[in-house]
Amino acid sequence: MNSMFFAALSFCFSPARFTRSLFREVLVACFVSFSCGVVPPVLAESMTYRGSSGDLQDAPAYLGGGSKNTLAPAGYARITDNTITIDYTVGNGNANPTHVLGGYSNSVGAVAENNSIILKNGLVTGGLFGGRSVSGNATNNTVSVSGGIVNGWIYGGNSVSGNATGNAVTISYGTVHHVRGGRSVSGTATNNTVTVSDGTVDMVIGGFSDHDVTENKVGVSGGTMNGTVSGGLSERGRATGNTVIVSGGTVDGSVYGGLSYESTATGNTATISGGTVNSYVYGGFSKHDVTKNAVNVSGGSVNGTVSGGDSSDDGTATGNTVTINGGTLRDPVSGGRSNRGSATNNTVTISGGTMNGMVYGGLSYEGTATGNIVTISGGTLRDLVSGGSSNRGSATNNTVTISGGTVRGGVSGGDSLGSGNATGNTVTLENTAIGKEIVGGAGVHYGGTATGNTVTLAGEITFISFVDILGGRSVIVSGNTLNLVHFRQAGNSINDLLGFDNVHFSGLEAGQTSAILTAANVNLDNSRTTLQFDGKPGTVKLIEATNLRTVNARIDPVEYGGVRYGFYWDSDGNAVAGNSGVGE
Repeated sequence: MNSMFFAALSFCFSPARFTRSLFREVLVACFVSFSCGVVPPVLAESMTYRGSSGDLQDAPAYLGGGSKNTLAPAGYARITDNTITIDYTVGNGNANPTHVLGGYSNSVGAVAENNSIILKNGLVTGGLFGGRSVSGNATNNTVSVSGGIVNGWIYGGNSVSGNATGNAVTISYGTVHHVRGGRSVSGTATNNTVTVSDGTVDMVIGGFSDHDVTENKVGVSGGTMNGTVSGGLSERGRATGNTVIVSGGTVDGSVYGGLSYESTATGNTATISGGTVNSYVYGGFSKHDVTKNAVNVSGGSVNGTVSGGDSSDDGTATGNTVTINGGTLRDPVSGGRSNRGSATNNTVTISGGTMNGMVYGGLSYEGTATGNIVTISGGTLRDLVSGGSSNRGSATNNTVTISGGTVRGGVSGGDSLGSGNATGNTVTLENTAIGKEIVGGAGVHYGGTATGNTVTLAGEITFISFVDILGGRSVIVSGNTLNLVHFRQAGNSINDLLGFDNVHFSGLEAGQTSAILTAANVNLDNSRTTLQFDGKPGTVKLIEATNLRTVNARIDPVEYGGVRYGFYWDSDGNAVAGNSGVGE
């Protein structure tokens, strides 16, 4: 064996390397090459800190320098595969480290990799860094906290100009401040994770960067989070594919699957299956475009607004989703929301749970709401349901479909609350219960129109209170359609039935003497009605109303067995057969 190899061994096992009172186990890996001699050894250190001030080193410059308050591998010479365990009782003359560095380097391109910090007991007055590199990457570093207190930041991996990738922080007990799985200033943060099962934490971020944050994850199954929980957070870059799952515990701040202040948020997800969130829940959030983000709620409680994707400024909200099959939600829900941009093709799907606030497929304050969808098959909803709503723009081609559950509030296909129009919106109710008005589309103020909207009532509909059924609500209401498909009315009578130019009855039986629909006030002036019988056409009672208006209203003829049957309205709301063969 050549002299270089023995020189390496002498360096590794020099007594001078074991003079500190801290127990250290130095692992030496020597790689021998028969062609070029000995490669310098790769050193890794394992240490357990018991509270002796003699084991602390001077802080690096970026942590203030000079002060002998930092726990790290000897001389900061080792940057990979180190393990630091902290396990001591606070007080009794023990020294509390200000900072702990599993691996650290300010060398150009140096990678901080596979370092670990384990905090079992003790107090760290500053921060924990599983691995930190100034100009290189921070990769696969870990921090595990099962007890003790950390007053500063916790980073699984931290880099200034490199990337932070695959780092992890686990909190199973203790009291800590802000936690970041991976942090990069000018690089990317990717695939970093934070897991919290107990303890008290102020803020949690899976991956954080001034630039792109991608596929970072946070899981909360217990404990108390006093602040925000975010899968990925970017100051100026994109937030893509990040995830938060809350299955237990309490989050007093907001939950963001992915958050970008100055770029886009795409494909991020927030899932609530248990526990309590006392503020907002967003799949994706940005000042700008939010696209294909999702919120899933199957249990627990959410005491703030829920939005699949939320743009707080001029961005669009497109293709975002909220899915609810359990849990209790106190405040409004929107598939996608934008402040000044459009809300397009967003979706809310509800099959269970309790919603105490309003539900919007898509919501925009100053832009348009187009093609948004709400689908309800179960659960209890206590407030308004709207397919799409805009405060100042138009609401177009939005849809609400309810096939189960109970909606104690009203339903609107689309709403324009300002100067815009409500056009082509649809409400379909089948075998469900409704508590307040049903509106195809509403263009409420400043001269907006409500045109071409459709309401369909199918099967047995229970009216919990005296509801209104309106084709549209606006200054100008025209071209709206009401479909009654095998309709059976249960519960209370209808108050007003207004604003429909077209009415279609299907599933009729000739000779039916009980009214298909009962109401206080019905205005079908200038309307056109079509009838579909399940057999041979004949006289049928369609509507029983205290005040029925059918001026210039007509009923289309019905073809059956080669014979055309003509019908007209009588004053009692009956569709009466005229002469056989009567044309239009």
